[in-house]
Amino acid sequence: MENGIYAKFNTSKGTITVKLTHDKTPGTGGNFIGLAEGQLENEAKPLGKPYSDGLKYHRVIADF
Repeated sequence: MENGIYAKFNTSKGTITVKLTHDKTPGTGGNFIGLAEGQLENEAKPLGKPYSDGLKYHRVIADF
């Protein structure tokens, strides 16, 4: 893999790895990382608890 920041999602269909485009969208990338690491305040989960842990996404559509 080339240098960068990546996120890995474990799904019922396997693992998905995505590259975050923090150089193009620094605010979005920073928010995603902060929530994923549990370091960003939010109304759903307390600090220290990763936001996405156990979160169910609506669906993944093949070749979408």
